[in-house]
Amino acid sequence: MAENLNVQYAGPWADLGTVCKYLSKTPEGVVRMVENFELLGCKFNDAKVYFPVRQFADHTVVDGLGEVLRVLNTGISSPKVWSTWLAGPGPDGQQTIWDALRDGRKREVLIEAAHDAARWSR
Repeated sequence: MAENLNVQYAGPWADLGTVCKYLSKTPEGVVRMVENFELLGCKFNDAKVYFPVRQFADHTVVDGLGEVLRVLNTGISSPKVWSTWLAGPGPDGQQTIWDALRDGRKREVLIEAAHDAARWSR
């Protein structure tokens, strides 16, 4: 049940085929992006990988996402947690973290990511 709530909260989601078309990449290219922390993909109960659509803009990935994912990974290695975190309140408490990244507020998001990653790693 908790996974279902988090999936709804962190969505909407796109499947691999949709992301390949949107980014003009092969499935292998998309998987490589996930492995290199350039793209957020989450595996759920059906064993397929899904991608939060809020990470995309203008047929690319939102600027700064890779840096944020690498910082979050220092605290916990869980794309599901990261997707929920990104959908949560941003630095100003008014927008989501996705919105802050999309607005170019990467520095503020990185500070929040470092703070939370440090807390998670305790």
